[in-house]
Amino acid sequence: MIGYVTYHELNQLYDLKKYGLFRNNDKLRKLLDVGEFDGIIQDNVILISIDSFEKYINKIDIIYKDYIAIHDFLKDLAGIDYKSARLYLKHTKQLVNNTCLELIELKVPINVDKKYFINKESYNKFKKDYISISEAYKKTHYKSAPVFLKVLRQRKEEIITFIQKHEFMYIEKEKLKLFDEINNGINVNDAMVQLELKNDLFYKVLEEYNIKSWTGDAYFRFLLREDFETLISKQREIYEELDRDYYTLQEIQDINNRIGNISLNTQLKSRRWKKHKGIPTIVRKGKFKGKQTLYLKSEVDSYYSSFELDKERILLYDRTTSNYYGLYEQVLQIENIHFSQNAKKTKELWFQFVKIKLAKQYGSHVTRTSRITQYKKVTCLLVNTTMEKEIFEFKEKELNLIFFNNSVPKIHQREIYSFLYNINQSFETYGKKIFDFKKLDCNPYEQGQPKEKEIYSIDEYLSLHNFVGDFEKHKRLAIEDVKIALKNKSKSKKYDSMWLYVLFHMNNGWRKSDIIAFPRYLSNIFDKYNLNSIDSLINLQLTYNEANKIVNHYKLQWFKHNKNNEKAFFYCSSHLTLPMAYALLICEFRCRMLHPHDEGNLIHFYTKRNTIGMSTHDTFFNCFMDGFKFESRKMNRTVLSLTSSVTNQDIGDPIEIARHLRGHASSETSNIYIHIPQEHLDFITRNLFDTGFFGYIYDQLGKSLLGEPPEVRLVRTDRSIKIRELLGDIVKLEDTAIYLKQLSQEREDLGKLLEDIPKEELQRKMNLIQLGLSPGKEENYQCFFSDCIAKTMGCENCPFSIPHFYALSSICNRILRTLSKYQVAIKNKNVPEGYISKLIQLFLYDYDKILGAINTFGEDIVEMFMEMEYQEFDVMINLLTEPQTVGIGGEL
Repeated sequence: MIGYVTYHELNQLYDLKKYGLFRNNDKLRKLLDVGEFDGIIQDNVILISIDSFEKYINKIDIIYKDYIAIHDFLKDLAGIDYKSARLYLKHTKQLVNNTCLELIELKVPINVDKKYFINKESYNKFKKDYISISEAYKKTHYKSAPVFLKVLRQRKEEIITFIQKHEFMYIEKEKLKLFDEINNGINVNDAMVQLELKNDLFYKVLEEYNIKSWTGDAYFRFLLREDFETLISKQREIYEELDRDYYTLQEIQDINNRIGNISLNTQLKSRRWKKHKGIPTIVRKGKFKGKQTLYLKSEVDSYYSSFELDKERILLYDRTTSNYYGLYEQVLQIENIHFSQNAKKTKELWFQFVKIKLAKQYGSHVTRTSRITQYKKVTCLLVNTTMEKEIFEFKEKELNLIFFNNSVPKIHQREIYSFLYNINQSFETYGKKIFDFKKLDCNPYEQGQPKEKEIYSIDEYLSLHNFVGDFEKHKRLAIEDVKIALKNKSKSKKYDSMWLYVLFHMNNGWRKSDIIAFPRYLSNIFDKYNLNSIDSLINLQLTYNEANKIVNHYKLQWFKHNKNNEKAFFYCSSHLTLPMAYALLICEFRCRMLHPHDEGNLIHFYTKRNTIGMSTHDTFFNCFMDGFKFESRKMNRTVLSLTSSVTNQDIGDPIEIARHLRGHASSETSNIYIHIPQEHLDFITRNLFDTGFFGYIYDQLGKSLLGEPPEVRLVRTDRSIKIRELLGDIVKLEDTAIYLKQLSQEREDLGKLLEDIPKEELQRKMNLIQLGLSPGKEENYQCFFSDCIAKTMGCENCPFSIPHFYALSSICNRILRTLSKYQVAIKNKNVPEGYISKLIQLFLYDYDKILGAINTFGEDIVEMFMEMEYQEFDVMINLLTEPQTVGIGGEL
């Protein structure tokens, strides 16, 4: 047919491959079916209209020219590769529907990847009219794409999304013009962030500085940038000024914690630092955020500088020294106290005066260092006074105005008066008289009114005794407080230290400084309880024997009174043994947990000079008598008065008791005597007087007064059996046999003597012994007789001496030495028989005492003195080589 050709003929006329037309009848039929060109089929051969085909290829050429295939479009727009392009067809159609993009779809694709095309002109227009979020935010004042996107959404601006990424989310560029006005200002939200102010504070600042904000659109408010810069500048200026001149409460707390001062609340109550109230709104940020009050730095720094000097001085004072003048010089050095060049002679005379005074002083280390503090303060007075001229150049009227008035403490006035008098004497040596002392308004001999000596009543003492003896209650409260201390020491009420502190006062006449300095004595006696946690402390249940062993561990130690270095005795009555043991263990636990290597004493209130804080006192006595105030000196007077009264009622010597309790080298008592009702007398006697006496005489005296119970007879018989078993029925050494018979006879004679003495006299002797008032030539021994009947014999060897608990130390040491000598002597054939006999006698005498001590105190106490287990000692005795025998008679 004319105008129609076959595919082969058509291929000769056109480049069919360019249009995706290969030898493919199916595609030709599809193009014919959809009407892309005309054609007929004859004899199963497709004949194509040349005119219509030319129209089709012209259409395709236009598409190639004016359109871009969708996979090329996606690669250019989003970098999507050829293989993935088909996955984004839906996204592309959505983008086309929402923008100016034009998309065409061929009914029959030119080839596999050329079915969809984007108009190039529409694509260029899209790139001209739209901008991605990731690019758009850079043209605004916003700091990030997410923030900008959030703003757009809040403004309900149309956002064209191809993919949920800022790079493929678009807005019309026209919309950016709305932000031009914003770019010349600052969003109030951003202003708040940069000023670090909350919403309410920010708008209050705008009101205070008369700055207006304005609405850039329906959702956001803005400030002029110049107004914002003014606020920033003003905030910086005020903040820096306050930061330079003031501290916040937190900063003071940090300083307080760093230097280890007292609790801040207590400090704020005791100091009146200048405050800055009403912190400007514009600087309520950073460290001033939420603060109401600031404290002037100069005053706070001055106080803490003084405190650190005090702390450094205390460290100096804590050192043991005999050169107190050197210590005084060091204190002046660290506190930068110096005389001026105009007072060289005053300086020389004053330092000579102080050196002599400190060399002549006496008392405890604490007393001596307190005098150094006193001289330091007087030195400051003199330094400030003599800036322009020497002290001896002042007139009497000037001295009265400067020193001798109510503004200067009397104690300082007396020192200055003494110094001036010393100067006068120095100049009088050269025939000069500097001062007329009659014109000075100072009487160095004037004494203040003596304070009335107060004591607690018997009822108060007994009530307090019962209160501190409630160990279950105080153990629980002390452990709870230690638990708090382990988390935050500053929040602790120091309950355990207060409990131990009061317990000490109940039985001992020690001074406050001696009790607070009560040392830690580390021992495996504590380790056996495995106290390594709060729970282990809570679960601890002591028996009386265990508690007694703990208390006796401390009784064995050596103590001294700081004031005069006299030996100090530590007492604890049976009523307070359990409370004392618990308090000791809890305090030791706290020391081990908080500072095992730094703290040498058990009691610590963590205050300056380790004094009791009011909070600690009130917490401990919260459930005791209303208004009760515990005073160390008052309790010491009470204990001293009670002991004096007891001894007075028993015809004793209160002066000796005072010396014993407080280590007085001279006569001193409270001069207050109390009549103690009989119903309280025995209880108070048991609690204030140590009854740690033992031995044959003491036992026999008790037997004569009270009778001998069967169980005591059994114990005494058992002691005789033990000695017989040790010796055998006979011994070789006749001297030993004679000694045993002699000892037996002495004891028999003593028994008859006691029978002849009236019960009243025996009771008096027993009272004197229990009160520690019976005479004795050696420490820790008392004599049954008022006048020694064996003046050439030492108490330790005298059969009529009554040993005390503390004598066990020398007894145990001596018997071990005797055993050692015996072991050597028995193996040496050249050792005289008399020497061996003497060793056996010494051993038997001490062994009998040790058996008596075991009966009175228990094996564990004797073991502590021996520093070995008693069973080991027993084995050592049984392994001794025995001499051959001669007969022995009598009972030990």
